[in-house]
Amino acid sequence: LGQEIDGYLNGITPFGFSGTVLIARDGKVILNKGYGLAIDSPAVRNTASTILSCGSVTKQFTAAAIMKLQMQGKLKTSDSLALFFDDVPVDKRGITLRQLLSHTAGLIDFTGEDYGPMERDDAVRKALGEPLRFLPGTDYAYSNAGYSVLAAVIERVSGEGYEDFLYENLFAPAGITVTGYRRPNWEDRVVAHWYAGERDFGTPLEKPYPSWNLVGNGDMLSTTADMFRWHLALANGSILDSAAMREMYAPVVDDYGYGWRVVDSPWGRLAGHGGGSDFGSSCQFWRGLDSSLAIVVFCNRDYGSEALAGIIWENLRLILTGASVEVPPAVMNGAAIHPGSIAGNYRLDSGAELAVAAAPGSVIMTGTDQRVIDLLCFPGIVSADSHAVLNRLAAEAANAAIKGNWEPLRSLLSDRERRFLRIKAFVEAVLSSESIDFGAVLSARSVGTFPSNYRSALVETIVTVDFERGSRGFRLIWEDNQVVGLGLADGARSIRLLFLPDASDQLIGYHLADGKVVRARLSRGADGRVEGLVFESGISPIRATRVQ
Repeated sequence: LGQEIDGYLNGITPFGFSGTVLIARDGKVILNKGYGLAIDSPAVRNTASTILSCGSVTKQFTAAAIMKLQMQGKLKTSDSLALFFDDVPVDKRGITLRQLLSHTAGLIDFTGEDYGPMERDDAVRKALGEPLRFLPGTDYAYSNAGYSVLAAVIERVSGEGYEDFLYENLFAPAGITVTGYRRPNWEDRVVAHWYAGERDFGTPLEKPYPSWNLVGNGDMLSTTADMFRWHLALANGSILDSAAMREMYAPVVDDYGYGWRVVDSPWGRLAGHGGGSDFGSSCQFWRGLDSSLAIVVFCNRDYGSEALAGIIWENLRLILTGASVEVPPAVMNGAAIHPGSIAGNYRLDSGAELAVAAAPGSVIMTGTDQRVIDLLCFPGIVSADSHAVLNRLAAEAANAAIKGNWEPLRSLLSDRERRFLRIKAFVEAVLSSESIDFGAVLSARSVGTFPSNYRSALVETIVTVDFERGSRGFRLIWEDNQVVGLGLADGARSIRLLFLPDASDQLIGYHLADGKVVRARLSRGADGRVEGLVFESGISPIRATRVQ
């Protein structure tokens, strides 16, 4: 099984995967390895000991610290904020630690940019000073700011710094030595750079000490080995007792407990969390509550402007259940095909435009038309009708919503009675906020439907809402033609897929989110020059003729 998973990860690495993975089952580590580059230039490979970002997995450390303080008799999760802070606004005095832990307090999502300057008391003041999103305890809305408030509670109650308390009470007893914001000594360790698109954001150690926009809620650094030690310490009860564990893992709303999501699986209950940043890093950590399964995925680069760890975790879970996941074939080193000879603009028989750009040992194909997106991301689809329908429905619902008619959007929602009011409030808040800077809302349009980085079975339609002086992108996430999620997105997205040489006149593309191989054969003229591309797709091949 370890070899099968290693084969999948090695196969997808040339197509954009970069990070580290650990999988343990039945008490044994069956894989612990790095893939791709931790640093592009000069090239440094990821290994099992590379330091990477936990993202929002950090929240489970904060939750465990609160449970530890409760075990020590220093607080109770039923305690309200008024016990820990002076001058708490009247509408927030009754907010409990339990509500902060479960994202049911109604606080704003974040207090500022991740590495923007922010001191502890200022972060608490900002989080508590903004209007509530809903009456505490009546709904759920993810709040990074709420976990920073919890970190401040940890410091006030313990009399220690947040990181110091975690180290002394949770990490050291578990043998965790290289996890933290700044306390560990990483002098002789490789700390991975973060890559978003073509941008190198360096390492988090090159940024200011994590501000209180981040402390307690995100981007603590760790390794696969330390995360496995964390799993073992929770499993053997060496840091939290059984009562604390039961409370922490008991879902409060939907599947969310305290810093953990708890879901059913073929191995019984799985508890875990994911996280990602705009800088390109992402992480997924899941552990069995009824089994010894543990899965850790770190990524140090994004994919299509989205976090990558989630789709890798999803495919690993499929492999672990015995399901088949398509793996791209081994590719050549690029010597057989000169990328520059393929670069240019191409036109499909349908009239859609496809751009091909040369890259080192590869080519990048891009396009904005739905027919190109389907060709590159959904090979095997005979027609684009299904996605054309989703694009139309999304645009109609968005245009109706900005005019005050929410019924078309409501009708698209899965589990609409539970989701509708929350989504309506979210969209209204975004539109109201953006209109302050960009003026009145004008209209909405669908950009296209793409594979979703959440799960291979999902797709997402990007909708751009235009204002008088700007725009804002939303994503509608679909499963079985119903919307199961809605969030913000880059409204100007296009598809961008890497192709590598497979044979003398064939290119192989592979979209990590959709998990499908795309094959393109070169069509040459009498003089040997590339005149077109022939894609395997559906019943008959699709041709693209070179126009430049």
